[in-house]
Amino acid sequence: MSLVRYQEPPHRGHRYQNLEAIHNYLQNYEGRERYAALCTLRDRFMERLENTQTAIARFYSLATQDVSFRTFATSDAQAWEPMRTAAVSTRERIMTARNSILKLWPEAAAEGLITDGASLQTLSSMRKVAKSFPYEEGKQRLISVMFRRLSQPGVGIRQTTDPTKKDWDRIQDPHRYPTRTPDNRMLFSIGLGWNHHGLLERKAALGMGPVSVEPAPKLPSNPEPVVGETFQTQCSSPVTLSSPVDKVRPIQNNQINSFGGLTSSNLNAAKLGNVHEDAVPANRRCTCGRVPDGLKRRLDAKKSLSTPVAISLLKEMRNHILVNKATFCFSHLHKMGGKLGLQMKSLTSDSLKQRLEDVYRARGRIYELKAGQKTYRWFRRSNRPTRLADTLGVYRIRPMPSPRFTFNPRAILRSLNLDWVVSQFHEDGNVLINGIFMYLFSDERLWDLLSEEFDMYDWHLRKIGGRQNLGWLRNALYTQVQQIVRSDPLYYILYACLRPDNNWRLISYPYYMKSTQVDDSTCFRHLDLNVPQLLREGRGASQIQGSLTLTDETEDNCTEMLTGAHRWLPLWWDRIKQRKLDSDGLLHYVHSSMWTPEDKRDFGDWKSLPCKRGTVRISMPHNPHGSTGPAAGFRQTILPWFVGIMDDNETLEVQESGTRSQLAAAHRDMTAPPNSPSGYPNKYGSIPFRFPAAIELCNVSPIADALVGRRLWDSPAVIAERNILLGPDHMARNKLIQEIRTRALDQARSNMQVVQQMERQAFGEKSYWSCREASEQWVSDDDEDPDSETEAAYIAAEEAAAGADVAEERSAVI
Repeated sequence: MSLVRYQEPPHRGHRYQNLEAIHNYLQNYEGRERYAALCTLRDRFMERLENTQTAIARFYSLATQDVSFRTFATSDAQAWEPMRTAAVSTRERIMTARNSILKLWPEAAAEGLITDGASLQTLSSMRKVAKSFPYEEGKQRLISVMFRRLSQPGVGIRQTTDPTKKDWDRIQDPHRYPTRTPDNRMLFSIGLGWNHHGLLERKAALGMGPVSVEPAPKLPSNPEPVVGETFQTQCSSPVTLSSPVDKVRPIQNNQINSFGGLTSSNLNAAKLGNVHEDAVPANRRCTCGRVPDGLKRRLDAKKSLSTPVAISLLKEMRNHILVNKATFCFSHLHKMGGKLGLQMKSLTSDSLKQRLEDVYRARGRIYELKAGQKTYRWFRRSNRPTRLADTLGVYRIRPMPSPRFTFNPRAILRSLNLDWVVSQFHEDGNVLINGIFMYLFSDERLWDLLSEEFDMYDWHLRKIGGRQNLGWLRNALYTQVQQIVRSDPLYYILYACLRPDNNWRLISYPYYMKSTQVDDSTCFRHLDLNVPQLLREGRGASQIQGSLTLTDETEDNCTEMLTGAHRWLPLWWDRIKQRKLDSDGLLHYVHSSMWTPEDKRDFGDWKSLPCKRGTVRISMPHNPHGSTGPAAGFRQTILPWFVGIMDDNETLEVQESGTRSQLAAAHRDMTAPPNSPSGYPNKYGSIPFRFPAAIELCNVSPIADALVGRRLWDSPAVIAERNILLGPDHMARNKLIQEIRTRALDQARSNMQVVQQMERQAFGEKSYWSCREASEQWVSDDDEDPDSETEAAYIAAEEAAAGADVAEERSAVI
């Protein structure tokens, strides 16, 4: 038998190595006192028996999920049969206890009291309370004993706000633990408050008393799909007689930690006592094994990393562990946690390994960890969204939490006479909506003025290294028309209503426009997202794509697409893997060997989708798409690229594409964002600086500002307009749409005068507008030497302004 620790008065603090030691100690007592000790020991043994039964069930569930089990266990089924029988029996007892509680107390209320992964012994104690007291009385008694526990921080006293087995046991002893409901002042003094179930939870203390820190909570569920048994695997401590406070950390339901084996006490080799492993100092000597020096240098570097880059580094570490059997020392694990923005002070070696594993498994939804009520404490304040408790400052009253906003997409589209859009979009994964932007062309003189800005950018477009621009106007990211489209409220409504997740927090990715001439090489076919991650994790599944056509298109000069791919993409990708043509890149080119006659027969053929002027195309990201080519005529399209912002108001739905702050900075500075929407870095053809004649279309409306990152989506002004655009009042919605569009056109009209003025000032005689007036055709060399006469003139002007000393220094350098 393992170490036994008996701690009930008057026998507190004694440790026993075997039953003989227990027997010898009991000889020191007589009569009722001795019998009391026997009863306490009995209860501890029975508690550990139930604990072990629960651990066996959870370990069996963990084992059945392991790859090696599925491979080899069929030949060894008889050896596993006793454990399977015990696991099934324990699971049935857990479900019986749970169902009994739900019958005795109101189901919805009782569910709020049953914690995730509650053990059999905890549910058994809870069931006894449910049999003895009605729900309200039982709840008040629970609050009383929990407050008693949480108000007495110290070694050996658990500070979790989840009800423990001991809490339920103490409820049944009202003489020793009388009911005393704490008031708000008492709760706030120790950093507690009420949750939505009317139970205790952690809040920010208001300087009225000590605040006890709750240990980092468990990840609520495994973000990766679980194969086999779904019963949660959680191992408790080995069979010991311990104190009422169990400090052994359980094995989480994430199976086995890739960053260093099991993360708590092992079923077969328990540590003596239930004591945490002491934290190892981060600066201890490196003991890593089979770790490349380059990887260690990146971990040692003090340079901060963005979340996607840090996740990529974490993935590389994990691959070295799994493939190369590498081992990482505590110091380098600690540094990895720091690059992820984790709180590190309270983490021991095992808990750090488990935390890294939890973050890796939730890598596709890390924003949920940073914003989640149970997991935001994992991260440093600077690496997670700001919470009210962080910033209450001088404010006396905490604002009430805002209710989660919902809207009815079908009702909104029906009021706009667009109810047919939903069914077609769900059928084909694509829809063409005519006339959405015809208001741009209603004033012909204004449109002629606005469209001439495209010609200005075409005038300034340069080929780099003789490479063709393939029909893309790569320097045109912030024309007045592009900015009008990005701020259009009806286009925003369509995106919010058609997105599968109905995410209304959107931001426009600043993308250049297409402007093709006859014979431009425009043919391509691709999928601009990572298909394996889309199918495995749903990455980018809601990032619908769209464009606005500014010219009438024809069958041989338009977008082409494989529609309906959201229904058959998994089957087709299985064929791609069988052909060994699959990849794990951020973008997939669809060449002829990937799309065979067999695929064409089963899934359909490419369709040309010509659009009329002012038509909007919106499609699901699952659809392979491209363009006909070479170009049969002049064609112009704009891609507003609305992408979703997650609940933390910062992370984008495809993390590799950047952050909300990066896109907001790009719109503010009128420069190119660091990455493309699919996640690739912007390299070829990216504008190196703001075009001198690019003028902002500002203050059209609060929601237009939010769509380009000038305001946050939690701005009261933005929320007010959102409630109108996505609300039930269709008359108010139509009125606001017209007001925003009118203001946008009026501002664009006045901005065009500034555009002409600034372009003349920046480029002098080589200005588009100057040459246009003089009817000159100035032709530049696409690889013009940057040290041209114009550059020399700029340098001379700088030297004159800076003085003779700077001029001498520059000439010496030259």
